[in-house]
Amino acid sequence: MCSYSSLNEDDHGQVVRCNECRHIHVYFGTTVLALSDAEFLDFRRSASVQARRHSADVCRTLRHIRLATPAASVMLLFNAEELLQLQKLLNGAAQVLQKEQLFKFNFN
Repeated sequence: MCSYSSLNEDDHGQVVRCNECRHIHVYFGTTVLALSDAEFLDFRRSASVQARRHSADVCRTLRHIRLATPAASVMLLFNAEELLQLQKLLNGAAQVLQKEQLFKFNFN
C-alpha cells in the first residue's frame, strides 16, 4: 500500500508524493497525473506559461486553453480561472519541493 506526503492542497486539488515510488501525484478536478520530478517541473512550467498567456482573457469561463501532459496523446483543457487555480496549486507544491532540496543539500 502506498503512503503519501502532502506537498500542497486547496479547495481545487491536491499534490502529493508517493513515499515508495517517489512520483508526484497531481489531483485537480477529475484529473489525476502521476509525474516524475522532471515531468512535474515541466508541467508546472507549461501551466505558468499558459496562465501568463491567458491572464487577460475576457471570457474567463470558456474552456479553450490546452495543456500538454507527458503522455504525447493526452492534453488537458482548461478555462482561464481553472488554469490560474491549477497554477497556484502547482506553485505551492514546487515551493515545498524546493525547501526539501535545500534541506537535503544542507545536510549532505
